[in-house]
Amino acid sequence: MIITVTGKAGNGKSTVSKILKANLMNANVIRPDIIGIRLLSEPDLRKKLARAFGRQIIVKGKISRRRLANAAFKSKNSLSKLNSISHPAMIQRILNRARRNKISIIDAALFKELKLDRISDVVVLVKAKDEAVRKRLSKSFFRRRKFQSEPKRPDFIIHNNSSLSALNKDVKSVAIAIRKMQGMKQIKLA
Repeated sequence: MIITVTGKAGNGKSTVSKILKANLMNANVIRPDIIGIRLLSEPDLRKKLARAFGRQIIVKGKISRRRLANAAFKSKNSLSKLNSISHPAMIQRILNRARRNKISIIDAALFKELKLDRISDVVVLVKAKDEAVRKRLSKSFFRRRKFQSEPKRPDFIIHNNSSLSALNKDVKSVAIAIRKMQGMKQIKLA
């Protein structure tokens, strides 16, 4: 079973993923952002990104994530260019990792961009009010939220505007519902 936990930056996806993992036996968490960072060290991808965004994104033979982010988040067009280069490899690695486990939890802000609706059995959307998120994120990360979209019809919505204990309670009830669904849904892997 593939469970995707998604929502905009700063909403609490990683915390929800950890709580879900603790409540779903043998679950594995997959973090596409970490996969993306690791991909930046691959020579083929580095060359493609340097061609697309200029040699200035390379510092001491490695891609500067800060410089790449500055170039990619200039516009939707630039971001689309980054996604078209990096996402196919990310999606393949996510699928490879998901296939190794009975339950995989994908902790991903980029639900639509990575086309995770195609592989997810369950989608959990984490939402939080802007006031709560401003306390959690730097201004530059907060601005990136405008580029992130949310799924139209998630299976579950968790509101993360209160305490950690309230969040724990909400996520545990979602975990119980997922365990019940697990027996009803067939596992789908692309």
